[in-house]
Amino acid sequence: MFRKGKRPTVPKKRKYFFRLLLLILAAAAAGGWMLLTLPDVTSLKTENPKTTSLMKLREYQARRAGRNFVASQDWVDFEGIPELLKKSVLVSEDASFYWHKGIDYEELKASIRKDIRERRFARGGSTITQQLAKNLFLSTRKTPWRKLREILIARRLENSLSKDRIFGLLFNGCPQTEQGLCLRIGGHILL
Repeated sequence: MFRKGKRPTVPKKRKYFFRLLLLILAAAAAGGWMLLTLPDVTSLKTENPKTTSLMKLREYQARRAGRNFVASQDWVDFEGIPELLKKSVLVSEDASFYWHKGIDYEELKASIRKDIRERRFARGGSTITQQLAKNLFLSTRKTPWRKLREILIARRLENSLSKDRIFGLLFNGCPQTEQGLCLRIGGHILL
């Protein structure tokens, strides 16, 4: 029986144990939800996506500004992309693309350090595979959750597709419009 006026007390160790257990369970639930909601990328082995998250965003932004946005996608095989353009993108975006497995941990650490130092998202550090994951499936918002999903999708892309396919999808997945990121002239893709 409880005495009137006194609440039973829980030992401090037990309180901390339950808080830690609750935190672990919450993290496990969030991680499980994140894994279960990741997109299936296996169809990208043989199919080209008809639209991307980036294209949908650009279309939405154009509509809000009262402009038309018509993205065209004329797919070019990886072999059809000029070698000089491939090398230029590799040098400027992800020099170690053909050696890492979707995430360049050194660049990621440098980005985290700079972000912490400047107290904002100052440096991306995304690989070509991570850029593809973001363009195809995610928003452009800079949040830790988006970055984590980007990393997980990049790992799936790397496990399912060849490096050349990933690189080709990145080139072909950007909107080809006057205001867009890609420009196609004379059968060649130019940035």
